[in-house]
Amino acid sequence: KSSTTPHQTDLVHYANHVPTAYPGNVREILDVGKKLTLASMISGLAINLKLETSVCDGSQEFVLNPDEDLLLAEKFLKFTKEHPDYKRHFNPILLKPHVLLNEEELFTSKLPMIREISRAFRFDIWNNRHLKSDIGIVATGKSYYDLITALKELNISEDEVEIYKPMITWPPDMASFKEFAHGKKEIILIEEKQAFFETHVKSELFNETNRPVIVGKHDENGLPLFKENAGLDSDSIAMALGKRLSLKEQFKERQLEK
Repeated sequence: KSSTTPHQTDLVHYANHVPTAYPGNVREILDVGKKLTLASMISGLAINLKLETSVCDGSQEFVLNPDEDLLLAEKFLKFTKEHPDYKRHFNPILLKPHVLLNEEELFTSKLPMIREISRAFRFDIWNNRHLKSDIGIVATGKSYYDLITALKELNISEDEVEIYKPMITWPPDMASFKEFAHGKKEIILIEEKQAFFETHVKSELFNETNRPVIVGKHDENGLPLFKENAGLDSDSIAMALGKRLSLKEQFKERQLEK
């Protein structure tokens, strides 16, 4: 958000090849920030945090657990020991040919390492994977918590649907996402403002033989679904999601379209 013109930082940083992560609340700013600090130390890349206005302006009370930091440190040490040959180089002379070597390393080494770190550290969350249903919901950042509230408004338990919450939205951990997408006929993707994670996973899955239908900012017929302007909230998500889920056999008797 800008006080002058509306924009979103993930698109800006993507244009500059800067990885982006999306915390959904105040607690996650700290949790995600710690994980990204380690990811940055390993990969040699700076990582952008997409912080939605209501998250920045909000507050939250929580208890810190030092055991979580110890576990994270253990994962960090284990990962670095398993990758002794990974080297990070950066030439401060930003002229040819040095800048081209920097660019080559970025695309062939550093960005792929971000994906590998996401996978190894299990940054992304997949709730209710045991359901093995043919429909899944993906929600990034703040939209994940709005989704949980929206499901309550629809009288649907969050335990009834498979939900995937990516931490790093670019470059996405496609190995984990493809596991989530496998066997699904439809994926509903919810994120703030213009399509970002949606665009990347659609591109990555384009050549898959049995790829699912992915709807987000628009449905499969090109009609608007989740709005691109302003922000999303639980009410707007419930309205759009209810119409989609009401077509599914398991929810037909819930009268969700109302």
